[in-house]
Amino acid sequence: MKTADWYFDFISPYAYLQAARLDELAKHANIRARPVLFAGLLNHHGQLGPAEIAPKRKFVFRQSLWTAKHQGIPMKLPPAHPFKPLPPLRLAIAMSCALVTGAAGGVGSVAIAVLAKLGFTVHAVTGRPQEADYLKGLGAAEIIERQELAGTPKPLAKERWAGAVDSVGSATLANLLTMTRYGGAVAACGLAGGMDLPTSVAPFILRGVCLYGIDSVMCPLERRREAWKRLENDLNGQKLAAITTEIGLAEVIRVAPDILAGKVRGRIVVKIG
Repeated sequence: MKTADWYFDFISPYAYLQAARLDELAKHANIRARPVLFAGLLNHHGQLGPAEIAPKRKFVFRQSLWTAKHQGIPMKLPPAHPFKPLPPLRLAIAMSCALVTGAAGGVGSVAIAVLAKLGFTVHAVTGRPQEADYLKGLGAAEIIERQELAGTPKPLAKERWAGAVDSVGSATLANLLTMTRYGGAVAACGLAGGMDLPTSVAPFILRGVCLYGIDSVMCPLERRREAWKRLENDLNGQKLAAITTEIGLAEVIRVAPDILAGKVRGRIVVKIG
């Protein structure tokens, strides 16, 4: 399925009308929401906005209301226009930001590629800064040194991410839980950093954060099929190829120490036969 970028500003009545029909387009393409500051674009090109020119302002409002009525979309114009769209734009950006730990590993690499394709702004946590170009090639927008999530976690820290995929556990998972935004979700699927979880209930009862446990052993077949079907659409084939290194069965003993030492990038697929 193709990907379509939707650039919008809350200040535009046309963005509201488009948002009401995005589900129709989503049947044919993955929609990536791209918040933009319309006023910034106008300033860059030295243009006035439609709301600043009386005849255009009148036309835009009339046409928007007519279009909404024609398409059966409920619409009520704001009491003041133009208004300041920065607060909701900043919120939209923050709520579309996701974190991936163990980013250069197999789970992390796939998570980055999938989340980026779905339109999230992905922050990748790694202890290997030399892999920055690789991670950005998969779709990471920012590289974070893993030491930022080390140390003793506070009950709550500054809200940074709408959600996360964690394959590390221990203090890393505990710290990112304290930094997850209100109503956010974290998927825990690994323990590379340890089995302990030195956290408190604060993120759960004060911010409504959800911690989802992900297993690959007891997961029902029907859910596996659903996941595989999603991967057909949500994981770019070229990026999957870039993530994957194939080795023969005879090479496993040689490669195993590097896997345990965290030196392997992406996925290792063992070809048998």
